[in-house]
Amino acid sequence: MNCKNCGHPLSEQDTFCAYCGTKNEPTAAPTEPAAMQQQEQSGTVKTKKKKSKAKLAIILIVVVLVLSAALTVTILILQNKKLKEPIVIDLNEYISTACLVVEDNPYQTDTDTKQPPVDQTGFQNDSKGAGLILTGYNSYASIKQSDLSNVIRWDKLLDDFQKAMQQKKGYESKQFSDFFTLSDFSFSVDKQGNISNEDTVKIMVKVNGKESFTFEDITIRFIGAQAAARVSGLSTVQAIDPFAYVELVSEGVNGAASLSIKVDEKLDEPIKGLEGYRAVRGSDSSVDLLRGNDTIASFRFSLGENGAGSGHKNGEIISMSCECPQAAEVISKHKIYIANFSKEYKLTGLGDYLKKDFKMSKEDFKKFSGFANAGLKEYFKNYPDISDISFENAYLLVKDSSASGNYLIYIFSYKDKTDEGKSETRYGYIEFRDLTAFEGKITLSPDKYYETTRDGYEKIADITDAFSSAYAVTKIK
Repeated sequence: MNCKNCGHPLSEQDTFCAYCGTKNEPTAAPTEPAAMQQQEQSGTVKTKKKKSKAKLAIILIVVVLVLSAALTVTILILQNKKLKEPIVIDLNEYISTACLVVEDNPYQTDTDTKQPPVDQTGFQNDSKGAGLILTGYNSYASIKQSDLSNVIRWDKLLDDFQKAMQQKKGYESKQFSDFFTLSDFSFSVDKQGNISNEDTVKIMVKVNGKESFTFEDITIRFIGAQAAARVSGLSTVQAIDPFAYVELVSEGVNGAASLSIKVDEKLDEPIKGLEGYRAVRGSDSSVDLLRGNDTIASFRFSLGENGAGSGHKNGEIISMSCECPQAAEVISKHKIYIANFSKEYKLTGLGDYLKKDFKMSKEDFKKFSGFANAGLKEYFKNYPDISDISFENAYLLVKDSSASGNYLIYIFSYKDKTDEGKSETRYGYIEFRDLTAFEGKITLSPDKYYETTRDGYEKIADITDAFSSAYAVTKIK
C-alpha cells in the first residue's frame, strides 16, 4: 500500500510512514450484511425508476388520446359551423352600370318595342360585358326588358359562389345553376323609354322578393342591389313623336270607365326641331304631318285589346299603338326619326260614386250652386210671370250601398202668377246625376253631371218623397 499523506510505498506491517512519519491504518472491508443492504437499496431505486417511467408513459398516452379526441371534435364542430354558416351574396358587389349606346340602324323605328323577359337557366353576360344597353337617340333611347339581366357580372358571382361552396362538405361540386335560374331574379329600371342625355337611370335587382333560401343543410342569403347610371353619348336626330299630339280620354266611374282617343280639334302647330313641318289634326284618332301645304304622312292611333270595353279602373296599364303607312319615306327621304310607334298609359284620377257619408266641400258646393243659378236664369228667361227665384235646399240621393246612380238635387222656390193674377209659391229642382269623387273631391265640372230641371211642385216634400222610396236622402245645405 502507499502512504495516504505522501504516497511513499509501505508494507502492510508499517504503522507509520518511514518517509513522512504519518500514521497509516488499513481500511476495514465492508461486512456482508452491509454489502447486501447496499445492493438491495440499489435494486429498489432501479425498480422505482422503472415504475415511474411506466406511469409517465401511460399518462403521456392518455394525454395524447385526449388531445387527439379534442382536436377531432373541434374539427367536426368547425366543419359543421362552416356548413351551417349562410352564404351571403351582396348583389351590390356585382352590379355594373356601364352604358352602351347601340345604333345598328341610323333611322330605326322600333325602339319602343318591348320583348318579353327570357326565362334562361344560364348566367352569362353578352359580348359587350356587364352594363345597361341603350338603343336609340337622344330623348328617344330605350332599354329592352330582356337585356336588364346583363347588369350583373355573372362570371365573378359564379366564381365567388363556387369558392364559398368549397367550404361546404358534401356540396363542393354544386353550381349556382343547381339552385337558381334567371327567372328567380327580377330586374327593373325607373325609366325604360324616352331616355335623354344627362338622364339618370336607376336599376334595381331583387331575388323573388325573398332574402334567404335554404337547401338541406345550407342557406343562401341575398342582399338586393340598386345603382344609378348617368346617360351620355346619345346622338341627336330630327324626330317626331306622334304621341305628343294625342290623348287617352277616360269617361265614367272607377271600375266602369270607357276609353277613347282624342286629337285636339284645333291642332295645327309647327313641330319643334323640324323647320317647315307642322302637325295637323286629321280626325279624332289621327294626326297628319305636313311640309308646307303638302301632307307627307298620316299617323293613325288605336287602342290595344286591353283598351276595349267599359270596365276600366285606376291603375290599369293601357297600350296605344300608332300606324304610319308612309314611315319608310319619312325616314329615308325626309330623314325624320319616328320616335315611338307605341305608348303605355297608366289610368289615374277615375272617381268613385259618391257614398252616403260624402261631405261636399264649400268649393264644390259653390261651383254647383253657381252653375244651377245660371241655369235657372236661362230656364225662366222667357217667363215674365216668374219672380223671386231662390234656392231652398240641396240633397244627395244615393241609390244603394254601391252608390251607383246617385243624384245631387238643388231645390228652388219661385213665385208664379195664377190665372186670377194672384202670386203663388211653387218649387222645383235641378238634377245632377252619377256624381263621382277622387280623393275626396268631385272629379268633373257641374255641366258633366247635369241631367234636367223640373218645376211645378206645390211643396218641397212632394219632391223629396218621390225619391225617398228608392234612395237614401241626405240634406247637404
